[in-house]
Amino acid sequence: MEPTTLSPKRFLRLWEKCAGAKLPDRARAILRAAYPHRGGAEWEARTIGEWNSALLRFRAAQFGPVMQIFDRCPSCNGSIEFEVAIHRILPAENPSLTEHALSTGDWTIHFRPLTGGDWSRTFGQSEDAPELAAKRLLSAALLQVREGAVEVAPETLSDRAWEEMADALVEVDTASEILFHVRCPSCGEEWDAPLEPAEFLWREINAACRRLLRQIHTLASAYGWSESAILRLSQERRGTYLRLIEETSTDSFAGLQ
Repeated sequence: MEPTTLSPKRFLRLWEKCAGAKLPDRARAILRAAYPHRGGAEWEARTIGEWNSALLRFRAAQFGPVMQIFDRCPSCNGSIEFEVAIHRILPAENPSLTEHALSTGDWTIHFRPLTGGDWSRTFGQSEDAPELAAKRLLSAALLQVREGAVEVAPETLSDRAWEEMADALVEVDTASEILFHVRCPSCGEEWDAPLEPAEFLWREINAACRRLLRQIHTLASAYGWSESAILRLSQERRGTYLRLIEETSTDSFAGLQ
């Protein structure tokens, strides 16, 4: 299903709704606005990778198919910038929600892919260390843990087993973790830069809506128009009026010299 692009009015409503929300709630609100024919319960059951893919498709429809990614070198702190074409990082197909099994050491772990609902329910529950927060999320995917022939509690798993389970989850839901291998042009350091689609998209929405609000303020101050009247103008007409205001201000300033 293709995403719906949002009008300026709906865009501002989405921004206002998301401004004080946690990241999973922002992601859910964006998905509900971009895919209005899908209900909330349906999204809760979709995998994290499907959330990421749907958010990236909406980003391509609303802002364009190419993203500018910025990062800093962990070695020299230099700024890194590169372009990513969204279609190149989308998976060919959605993952299956069926049960999977992983054998590591004496343990056999049965699990399913993590869903957006799992992410929402476990996100920010406490001030746990990152490792504990990761285990809390991974635990939501567990169906059964066996040591030999005996079923045991997940707490018995070693750190290495948790790491292997995390890797296995990415293998079955490839878009759940998006990494770009980056090399610093200044010092040659190499690392994997992560992309969190919900966070990236929210930053763009926030910046775009703040620009739009500044435009509304300028036009309302100059012409006395209401916000709703300004939002009904096309982007081209708003831009033309803003340039006229700027030209008039420049001419007035020149006349005072």
